Amino acid sequence: MNTETSGLILCVVVSVCLLAGVGLADPTAATSTGTPEVSSDRLVPSSIAPADSRSGDVNGTTSEPGTETEPQPDAHVNPEEYDEPGDREEIRAWLAESLSNELRQSLVHLERGEYDAATDRVDAEYRDRAEQYETIVDETGGSDRHEGTLDDSMPPSDAAFDRAGTSQRELIEAVETYGELEREYERSIDAGDEDAALEYARQLDVLAANVSGANESLHVQLSALETVSDVDTEAMSSLAGAIDRQIERDQADVRSDQFVRTAVTAEAADNSATVLEPVEITGTVHVEDGNESDDTESGTVSWPDDEPIRIDINGEEHVARDHEDGRFSVDYRPDPLAPAADELEVRYRPAPGVDHLGNDTTVPVSVEPIEPSVAELEVGDEVAYDESISVSGELLAGDVLVDGAPVIVSIGGTDLETIETTDGRIDGDVEMPASVPDGDRELTLRVDVDDRAIESTTDHSRIVVAERETVLSIRATPDDDPRVDGVLMTADGTPVADQPIELSVGGETVVVTTAPDGLFSETVSTSPTDEEVTVTATYQGDGSNLASTAARTTAGGNAGSISFPVFDRRTALIGSVVALALGVVSVGAWRLRGRVRRCRPDPGSVLESRSLSDSDGSSVADGDEPSSGAVSDRSASRTRCVADSSGSFDGDPVTELLTRASDHLSAGRPNDAVQSAYVAVRLELQPTVEDGHTLTHWEFQRRYTGSQTADLETLTEGYERAAFGYEPFSEETASDLLVDAYALVTFADEDASADLDDIVLEI
Repeated sequence: MNTETSGLILCVVVSVCLLAGVGLADPTAATSTGTPEVSSDRLVPSSIAPADSRSGDVNGTTSEPGTETEPQPDAHVNPEEYDEPGDREEIRAWLAESLSNELRQSLVHLERGEYDAATDRVDAEYRDRAEQYETIVDETGGSDRHEGTLDDSMPPSDAAFDRAGTSQRELIEAVETYGELEREYERSIDAGDEDAALEYARQLDVLAANVSGANESLHVQLSALETVSDVDTEAMSSLAGAIDRQIERDQADVRSDQFVRTAVTAEAADNSATVLEPVEITGTVHVEDGNESDDTESGTVSWPDDEPIRIDINGEEHVARDHEDGRFSVDYRPDPLAPAADELEVRYRPAPGVDHLGNDTTVPVSVEPIEPSVAELEVGDEVAYDESISVSGELLAGDVLVDGAPVIVSIGGTDLETIETTDGRIDGDVEMPASVPDGDRELTLRVDVDDRAIESTTDHSRIVVAERETVLSIRATPDDDPRVDGVLMTADGTPVADQPIELSVGGETVVVTTAPDGLFSETVSTSPTDEEVTVTATYQGDGSNLASTAARTTAGGNAGSISFPVFDRRTALIGSVVALALGVVSVGAWRLRGRVRRCRPDPGSVLESRSLSDSDGSSVADGDEPSSGAVSDRSASRTRCVADSSGSFDGDPVTELLTRASDHLSAGRPNDAVQSAYVAVRLELQPTVEDGHTLTHWEFQRRYTGSQTADLETLTEGYERAAFGYEPFSEETASDLLVDAYALVTFADEDASADLDDIVLEI
């Protein structure tokens, strides 16, 4: 028998053993791989922490002896020097936390009037770190939450912290200048110098406007920062807002003491206005007191020729530059989303530095709504579950593009997404949920507004919602009242959430609902005998665009098992083909060493470890101890490389999900790979955590008490980022997380799991 034939026979035998024994490893026997713990409070790697790093909070306190302080990175560290797996991602996350902390502490100092300390926090060292962050982002990629549809006004991911720092420095300068001039103003008041006090009051009015503008700019940058870096900026926004409000209160007192009162009169040329038909508003701003010379005939005050009059009509700003002695004339065309009204408010809002107090009046003009229209509507022809369909078009009110209007997209009467128009354009991607029935459906765009200058309107198109095949996998624990765990996925491995699963045993049926990760769990009652019973899980797919599917397993009799799909003739034929293909894949794995390779001391392949065999080749069931021969075999070699087949192992949902994860990674979809890997781990560990199927991912992580808590925390953080975050994973980082996932579901002894540090996933 030649080597090639021996290899073929060995692969077939191993495949049969794996199919028979997969899933029988004790799910509670999880151990740590030694992967560095990553959390929101992570420390920078010691390799980039200088010995004289700054620590302590804004109160000047330092840590007590023996406690950890947050080390600071070398301001001139070169990110190119850190090429170990995970280094770049870890440095990037640490830099984001460090920079956001500097912004926050700077605002705390600013609120206290500590201008030098506030500036120091966002000065040279901050700029150096922002430059480091930019370099890291260039290497690891930018934001991907909106898949390239981020607002054009938002800064690039790499420039987010740099721009936020610039805006904050401008705010500090504006607040400091206001404070210095305010002290001069107060001294002039104390000295009784009214002329100087009035001049200072005018200058303070301009500076208060500068503070407000700088604050608004900072809020924009903080919002962008949160979007592209996933940093929580709520505390920073609150601090900046409090500073702005305090200065506005101070300036309101200055205006009240120094500025003169005004009155406004106005009239309209017509009694109605529409988006297409403006109305002319004329009027006069009367200054009731002041130093200017009065025009006794008109009762107005002579205005400087270069000083415009700012008039707000129903909140929309108009500037009258060509005016005479406070008289103004403006054309008011209501914005399409302006409130419908029976009268218009006309308010005089003095420009910064003009020593007037504002005032307002009303004119009897009604805003009449008109019906808008959708033009150039384009949608796709077909969509299926978990796919997106592009919707584009224009929203017009006559010939006026409608900006900022909410457009609700629905299919078959189900509201799916609200797209806000930008400069009149309707552009968005709508994800298809399972709740829309398959078939030829009507896609509707609905502009749903009330009491605005435009009316509600709808437009329609046709689209085909395709049915997507599903896979249902279950397994049961070997108890008298076994718990049935399972997962509902699409045929390509995407978890399906919020779907009803019927579990039937002994004539009784209970319905459970899949969690966001497609998992479900339920305890079922069986006869208190040693007889095994069949548990059938059925997904009907009624009222959805997902195909029905079913699976069954045995329970009771002190022997749990994995699930097998319920076959018809078609699936039986497919199963035969898959079995043949699996043999071919096994030979390919034998010859090519597989796409997934792990090089590590001691433990065997992941799939071998999930179904340990003793020395005589029999499978070790749940709860049994592996023989000493099996253990010694696993530890016999100091270092070895083993190849894992990437084929699918029908029946075990955990193995199927891990296989899907490897497939996603090979196909260049690292975020999908991490999500599938997490679902596999969650399904494997769920029986070890009380009420595990009802918990969020972080609740589950906190309640898990196994020996691999660090790995689970790292994987949970990765899952959150993959499912809900903004940044794409590098394939290197995703492969590290897949190794953690394999370890979590595989190894039952701590010594073996500790040897995973050198695992490499080949892409």
